[in-house]
Amino acid sequence: MLSRNLSACLCAVSGLALIVGGAPGALALPLTEGGTQDTDDFGTSDLDELPDGPQDVITVTGKRQRGVVIGNIEPELTLDATDIDGYGVSSLAELLDELSAETSSGRGRTNGPPVVLLNGRRISGFREIGQYPPETLERVEVLAEEVALKYGYRADQRVINFVLKSNVKIITVEGEAEAPLAGGTTETEGSVRRVWVDGNRRWSLNGEITTQSPLHESERSLEGDVLALPYASDGNVGALSFGDEIDPALSGLVGSVVTVTPFPQVASVPSLADFTTGAEVASVTDQGPFRTLRPETEEISLGLSYSWEVLDEATATLSGQIDQTERLSEQGVGATLFTLPSGNAFSPFAADVGLYQYQAGLGPLSSTTDSLVGNMGLGLISKPGQWNWALTASANINETDSVRALAVDTDAAQALLDANDSAFNPFTNAADALSLTQQYSTTETTTGEAELVVNGDLAELPAGQMTTALKAGFQTLDQSSTVRFEDGVTVADLSRDQINLQANVDVPLTSEDDDRWAWVGSLTANANVALDELSDFGTLSTIGYGVSWQPADPVRVTLSVTKEEGAPSVAQLANPVLETANGRVFDYTTGETVLVTAISGGNPDLLADNRTVFKAGLNLKPWEETDLRFSLDYTASEIEDESRSFPTLTAEIEAAFADRIVRDVDGNLLSIDQRPINFEETTKRQLRTGLTYSKRLGRQSRGGPPNGRPNGRPSGRPSAGPSGQPPAQRPAAAGASAGGRPQGAASPSGEQARPTAGRPQAARPSRPRGRPGRMRVSLFHNWVLEDSLRIRDGVADLDLLNGSALTENGGQPEHEVTLSGFAFNKGLGMRGRLKWQSGTEVNNGTFGDLAFSDLVTWNMRFFMDLEQRGMATKYPWLKGTRISLDFENILDDRIDVRDESGLVPTSYQPDLLDPIGRSIGFEVRKRF
Repeated sequence: MLSRNLSACLCAVSGLALIVGGAPGALALPLTEGGTQDTDDFGTSDLDELPDGPQDVITVTGKRQRGVVIGNIEPELTLDATDIDGYGVSSLAELLDELSAETSSGRGRTNGPPVVLLNGRRISGFREIGQYPPETLERVEVLAEEVALKYGYRADQRVINFVLKSNVKIITVEGEAEAPLAGGTTETEGSVRRVWVDGNRRWSLNGEITTQSPLHESERSLEGDVLALPYASDGNVGALSFGDEIDPALSGLVGSVVTVTPFPQVASVPSLADFTTGAEVASVTDQGPFRTLRPETEEISLGLSYSWEVLDEATATLSGQIDQTERLSEQGVGATLFTLPSGNAFSPFAADVGLYQYQAGLGPLSSTTDSLVGNMGLGLISKPGQWNWALTASANINETDSVRALAVDTDAAQALLDANDSAFNPFTNAADALSLTQQYSTTETTTGEAELVVNGDLAELPAGQMTTALKAGFQTLDQSSTVRFEDGVTVADLSRDQINLQANVDVPLTSEDDDRWAWVGSLTANANVALDELSDFGTLSTIGYGVSWQPADPVRVTLSVTKEEGAPSVAQLANPVLETANGRVFDYTTGETVLVTAISGGNPDLLADNRTVFKAGLNLKPWEETDLRFSLDYTASEIEDESRSFPTLTAEIEAAFADRIVRDVDGNLLSIDQRPINFEETTKRQLRTGLTYSKRLGRQSRGGPPNGRPNGRPSGRPSAGPSGQPPAQRPAAAGASAGGRPQGAASPSGEQARPTAGRPQAARPSRPRGRPGRMRVSLFHNWVLEDSLRIRDGVADLDLLNGSALTENGGQPEHEVTLSGFAFNKGLGMRGRLKWQSGTEVNNGTFGDLAFSDLVTWNMRFFMDLEQRGMATKYPWLKGTRISLDFENILDDRIDVRDESGLVPTSYQPDLLDPIGRSIGFEVRKRF
């Protein structure tokens, strides 16, 4: 309030000075009837003549800042153009990722991205602007979840508002390469972006290609899997019940009991003596070259958006994007187990035996996935007024085709052995009668939605305007999947139509402008209700309410409660059922790492959930002159019938879901049904604190910003000098130098200029242009106070903070601390993020507990704007060029997992948990 009043006073004084004592050629500020200054959205004035007669009273009325959000809730974080430069990112999507700590929320179903606004208004989707270069931004605002309600969203995600510059044209071209220091794989990315903004008109075009080479297990230091059966590419012979004696006669030749022996290296019919070589020492094959830790990937993306004004009343936006992705992963070589009958021509054994072999000649069991995604969005947004409306619509088409090699088909080969075919030698040419069993799946998903949101003022109350936001929306989804096996076809179709209505009202109870209640501060209550009619789940409701209290400018307190019913996603319900062989799993029952068949897909029996979320928040800015902010958020949630992915197979989980697990007669784990499930009740409480500090570095250089726009004004709007005229039209004062400053006068920095005394002045190169630098540091701590769940009645509750786990990475870390920041000045910048999470422990009474260490991740980026460093003066082709060097996981830290004996289980080897580790990347970016 103080700053607004002071600004108004300064404007009035400045206007009076120009009118009364203006020099020749001065620009008089026009006043409309009633004495108010007429300004457009950008704060410029119409050049109308002043009304005749004396002006005893001058009233200056300011307009609301362009692009601000609806309501009176102040942003928790505001970034200006200098801050944005300091992050050194290349797109709004990258900037959103860098702000993940500031925009995360514990209230949503997932800790997903925030609600995104553009210039304080809704958009059809983030894809519309996600690839915009950061140079298009004037500022960025991060706001509390309650602001989402004013735009027709649910209050479970924070809001980020991107405000564009009013006039900008930019093309960027960039290339990036990244690779782990351990080698084995590389990732490359190339992109072109073109954006043009002129007020409410804008258009953009972007294209991007990303490639990723495969990383195989053989390129990392990994121990081989401990297998229950002796499979090998060269083959091994063993009893059908492996571990029993193969043949007493063979044991007699060797002199000890023989339970396993390699295939003989002979081309003809082998004798019993041929199996004595290497007896009791099984042949071993490294599957590393046939298993990928990181798939081979290629992705191509092309996007376009266009916005224009419609009848001077609204802005329309049409956007579209196409993404094509190809991915190839390998799960090892298929294994075969043949029964070699005792009477077969190639068997010298007295009884039937087993032939255990990897069929490397058939290649790895690979999985190939091709997906094509098309998106189109339409937005029709009214211009700001007392009542505002936004109509948005979008359509998405996603087609995914996959081919999976599941196993080796041995039926034909086993039939030849049983028939005693003399031409089929199982020790030399078994692959000739083998083939891979493959699974083909196609999933087509089509979605569409349309929403109309209207918000505005309902009534004038003593404490201010009572406002409302109303939303009506419709969503439709159709998903069909076809899975083809060797022996049949499975078809699944699911559709969902959804109609939703939502209403939100904000009621100001007290105001600092109200004399009676000024001592209370500003107190606002809000309430919201939503109804969702789902074609497959019926009617689901949401009710929420809360208050926002600002007792003084530096302090804001919010309280809110949300009671919500929600349906599982269509993917959780209807994804095609797929089987993936050779999945590596740690078996908590035996304490061993085994290869199993994993069953994934949807579960049509999932139930809708019911959740209650309470949040209390505090935001504090202690000192007005120092940009230091403190935040505290307490969140408590209770959820009934929550839908989740199937958890890691601990002893507790196996006991609760015994019907999902398949073991053989010896207790070896064979397969796991990992389709999603419902948990009866989930409880979570957490406390999140944050501290941010920002400080200016240096001062504005004399040349202005690097984009060549005087004093930071948009291109196309020449800045007026003290006389109010553009520089090119301003007459030079007597004795002024060519630079426009009188000889001997002080420079803008306060330095006294030397008199020229008639000497010719040598031309000097222009100094690098740029805004003053900035540094920003943020520290966030998330403390999980409780995280427990009940699977169902009769099963013990799981305490994820004390011994239970749902993922392979252990239990829920109690503490998580993120320290991030940047510093940017004179074209040099760096940003970093240091993240620490506490260790956990998983209790298991069968073989002992597992301890998961804490984890420290440190990432850094160093970048240089070559133009601001002055290099473009000598090499003009470097204008607009930035180079960056990225370091990921500098400490090469990974979670260290140990059992009670201090050993690392095979499936928890560091290179399996994080095969990339420490990596380095280099990027070159050119701005036109």
